Amino acid sequence: MSQSAPVPQADPSRDPHDLEVMKERLRSLVGSGVSTREQALALTELAGRTSLRGAAPEPLTGSTKDALLARVSEGLGLERLGDDAALLLDLLDEEDDRDADASPPGALSRDVESMIRETLRARDRAEWVREGAKCLLGADHLAEPDAIAIETFDETLRTELPRLTRWNHVRGEGLTTASSAETRRFRWRAEAVEIDPSAWDAMSSVAALVAAHPEAEARFAALVAAERGLRALKNA
Repeated sequence: MSQSAPVPQADPSRDPHDLEVMKERLRSLVGSGVSTREQALALTELAGRTSLRGAAPEPLTGSTKDALLARVSEGLGLERLGDDAALLLDLLDEEDDRDADASPPGALSRDVESMIRETLRARDRAEWVREGAKCLLGADHLAEPDAIAIETFDETLRTELPRLTRWNHVRGEGLTTASSAETRRFRWRAEAVEIDPSAWDAMSSVAALVAAHPEAEARFAALVAAERGLRALKNA
């Protein structure tokens, strides 16, 4: 009976987020070629990761470039992002209704938290894929449905970020290993993530305080103005 060849084991001493490990893996993926959409996704994602960590790969040439361009032009399946964003909004609406009907303010739904986590991971990957494809192909060649899906996702979540404050602990998870370039670009995670997750639910209490004590309104307005000033200085 013939024996199977041993399966190569990952070196546990090597951090998969280490830049040199990523570059080595990227060279291996380039050498493997691009015959499937899954290979194109893996290659562009890793290229994007290395690029946003300060080591942009050289553009591809020859048949490997042609194969990747064909896969990217056909579409990499990113159009599901738009559907993910719409589903997330539906779940947020259901969570708001659930809180209003029966649950204590700020109660977290495991379904919503899980959906937020998976949706943000999908958006992270789309950004790495977009960056990687641009580096490897020398220009932005994403198929129109993929590009539209990313834009739709960003526009949908931009107005919902205040409501997502409840889950800032989830949004911040992807920032623990992010480079400064990723933090700047990953707005769906980084924007106002430092705000206390209880702030959204506390607004109703603040509104009640201001309504009952009009003199508190001036104090609240001064605090808002001070916060805006600090944020302006930070972003200058």
